[in-house]
Amino acid sequence: MVMSHHNKREKAMIIVHSVPLSAKKFTEADLEISKKYINPDVYPGIYDDTEVPVGIKYIERKLINIDDFKIAMEEDIDNKLSNAKMFLTQDPREFGRGERAADVFASVQAYGYKLDKIPMSVCRCPDNEDYIMNGRTRLEKLIAAGFTNIIADYYTTDNLDAFNKMAQITNVREDPYSPHTKGDIIKHCNHAI
Repeated sequence: MVMSHHNKREKAMIIVHSVPLSAKKFTEADLEISKKYINPDVYPGIYDDTEVPVGIKYIERKLINIDDFKIAMEEDIDNKLSNAKMFLTQDPREFGRGERAADVFASVQAYGYKLDKIPMSVCRCPDNEDYIMNGRTRLEKLIAAGFTNIIADYYTTDNLDAFNKMAQITNVREDPYSPHTKGDIIKHCNHAI
């Protein structure tokens, strides 16, 4: 799905590629689009071995079945939908979940999963198990929608300190921006008339 703005005189302008919740799974084509938006070969800070915490290594971006990784380190949860605690007590978070979780849910519900954002990340840890490192809020929405897989950056680590540091690094803030206001739109419409 491509979210777009339509104007009778202009061609549709692509804003961002997204995968609707009705899709229920990501495809290889979605994965390739994700790699074009956030290219691991050139994106700074989260892929280069010299810039990530010592002990963690980026391997690849790939499709991973949701059942192939664990969500919480403290317990093994067999049924990911039946236990809300796994999402309400996210390992890297001081107070359980991100303060903008409701905004994330609303965005994914309205626009689908946007492929222009840093993808979720999964990491092979010292206990030889894979755990989600970043993206629990998005994952919760995808599981509720019936998704079977995710697009994830896959890492390995030899220590949990590096895992926790990387969880913070990959959950970066957005650049500030000034969205258009209703007044801006009215001004444009008046000018157009």
